[in-house]
Amino acid sequence: MLSSLERSQIVEQSERDDSARQAEIVINKKKEIEAKLTKINQCLLNFRTDPIENINQLTSLLGELLGASCTLYSFLDNEGFVQYDSGKRRHPNKPTHNKIRSI
Repeated sequence: MLSSLERSQIVEQSERDDSARQAEIVINKKKEIEAKLTKINQCLLNFRTDPIENINQLTSLLGELLGASCTLYSFLDNEGFVQYDSGKRRHPNKPTHNKIRSI
């Protein structure tokens, strides 16, 4: 049978172990967030003069970071609704960038 001192020491050790695990989870989450922010910053810094290519790079990256099966970028212009589809996850070696116009 355990004495009250031994039980107390076991509980304290268990609490320290739990605290260490929680700290490790927080540290790993922060590293994951930093890595994602680094990728976003690098993507933005690599933008060039071609806005369509910039949109493709950004939507592909965001799809990767969010684990999406595809990403879309849509907007309205004088000719109607324009949608760019970046199917990078469906075709890993050959992303598709389809421009779809509708009214």
